[in-house]
Amino acid sequence: MKHNQKRILTVNISFKDNQLWSQKSGYITDYDKIWNKRSLLFQIIKVLEVARGFEVILLHYDVKFAFIISLLARILPGGRLKKVVFVTLLVDVSRYNKRNLKTLIHWLFYYLFIRIPNKILVHTSHEVKVYKEVFRYRKKSRIKQINYFSYNNFSNSYSQKKNSEYIVCAGNHRDIGTFVNAAKKLNRIKSIVIAGEGDRKDWEGYKNKKIEILFNQPYGKYQDIISGAIALIIPIKKNYPIRSLGLITAFEGIYLKVPIIASDTFHLKDYFNTNDIYYYFSENVDSLSRTIDFVISDSKDVIRKTSNAFEKTKIKYNKEVFLNNLYSICIE
Repeated sequence: MKHNQKRILTVNISFKDNQLWSQKSGYITDYDKIWNKRSLLFQIIKVLEVARGFEVILLHYDVKFAFIISLLARILPGGRLKKVVFVTLLVDVSRYNKRNLKTLIHWLFYYLFIRIPNKILVHTSHEVKVYKEVFRYRKKSRIKQINYFSYNNFSNSYSQKKNSEYIVCAGNHRDIGTFVNAAKKLNRIKSIVIAGEGDRKDWEGYKNKKIEILFNQPYGKYQDIISGAIALIIPIKKNYPIRSLGLITAFEGIYLKVPIIASDTFHLKDYFNTNDIYYYFSENVDSLSRTIDFVISDSKDVIRKTSNAFEKTKIKYNKEVFLNNLYSICIE
């Protein structure tokens, strides 16, 4: 297939392993093998040059690069290009509660940015609403939700290692304080926290016989720890962070057939209901400890919900479904 028959140019993300995208899209390194090693200026020039032969540019995650490309693509005429799509906008709008020059500049950047690409895709309905409110954007069609996907291959089963009874809290930006205080109430089981680097200053050196806190574990060990747990807890505070969070961890636990306990914030609500996972009142220690106690005591209900979450993720939140939806949005 000739390059000019392809419709979408992907820049900092490639989906060549998908049949549809391999046929209908080109990746920037198809046109410059060492593009990733080039200077920023050269990268920008090359993308704008190549994009003239496509209808759509798809950009991902790197907001600053997307800002420049989107703006120049809109200004410079010519070629087939009709649309710029940006996928996975992550802005924690809770940072704007602190009013200073730095947050004002940050807000102004995103105020401008969301007005430049033709489509901006986020992964929860709450983000669509809150970004429009915070950045004062009223048009309905530009910011849109697209459900994210599990990275796991559900056709391959994972060998679970149930060596001992413990619960685990995993991920960055977690409400570790609520989890630890709830875990203290559960003397009969051990608790493990897999925290991020940002948590080290608050939690390094914490000592409790029943609670172990780890930081930045390699993926293999991270997966082993979760697979052996009797429950995976995803605690998030009510008002921080206000952006997509916890999905990848939830998908990981579901793939490993570990029951999920999550705070009742917006972060997972678009994906899973109370028939799939367990919710507790965010930042409420008693609510979390009661929920954990129920999960480790009622195996029949746990099996039902864990199975529901597994089947739902396998069918609805896989990469192929995501890529089909993304393609439809790009060409609509």
